[in-house]
Parts: sequence; C-alpha cells; structure tokens
Amino acid sequence: MVRIGGQPQTKATKNPRWYSSHTEFIKGSNDSATLLALRVGASAGRVSLGVNPSRVVDYSPDEVADRLQIEADVYYIPVKASQVGIDSFILHNNNLYLLQMTASDTHSIKDKLSPFLLSLKGLPPRRDWCFIFVKPPRLHILACPVPDCTELWDLALYLAEES
Repeated sequence: MVRIGGQPQTKATKNPRWYSSHTEFIKGSNDSATLLALRVGASAGRVSLGVNPSRVVDYSPDEVADRLQIEADVYYIPVKASQVGIDSFILHNNNLYLLQMTASDTHSIKDKLSPFLLSLKGLPPRRDWCFIFVKPPRLHILACPVPDCTELWDLALYLAEES
C-alpha cells in the first residue's frame, strides 16, 4: 500500500491515507500522477509470505492482561472476534504480521491496537511489524486513513488478496 500526503506531523482535519497499490488509478483524478508513481514503485516490491504455523492459539483478554508471551510461528486468534481490531497475528522470521480481513473499500486501524500490542511480550521492534489487510478479489480499491494514534503512524501496511 502507498501513502499520499507523507508522514503526518500533527493531527489534522484531513489525515493522509494509505491506498492499495495494485489498483489502476483514474487519470485526471486528484493526485493521480503521484498515486501512479507510488503504485508502480510499490507493485515492483511485491513479496510472497508463506508461513506454516506450528500451532494455533486462541487467546483471551485475561491472557493479554497477564502479558501473553508470543512465540515464533504460532498463529494467534482472539477468542472475541472484536477484541482489538485485528483478526489474527503471527511472529515469523522476527517479523510480526498483523492480519485484518476486510470487504470494505475503506478500513481504519483502531487506536486500541497499540496498547494491546505493547501489552504482549516477545515482540520484535516496531519497525518489524507488518499490518496486512486481506481482501476478497472483488474489492478493487482499499483506502485506510492514517490512525490518530501517533505510535501507529509508521506502521508498514500491506494488502493481500484471498485466493
């Protein structure tokens, strides 16, 4: 995904947004040249993620309150589907992959995500966190406002398509 408007400096009325980079943008629209240039660069950097979890752990809010110790290659799923704004996560090759399924063309990142993640033990530095939106093939464009929470402003955003 690519971000238009650069790194936010202050909370503004209109925050910059991330956009899906695989999408063809309409010529003549606002920022179309910028979007096109960013899209081409991002698309050239496509990567594939293949993970074979050793096991699946369903965790509860009580475990998180007790500072859940995260293990590599274990797939974590919250017991409550609406717990923190992510559907699941996994630590693989010292990268934390946060997965969020979406069928909407606009999806935000919840501010509660930062305190939740900071309550976990065994995570890599924040520069190694990857937030991945997983979308169905029929969804062509995805936009994500930069969150209000400044700790999440530099979060690396990616987009994956269900196969």
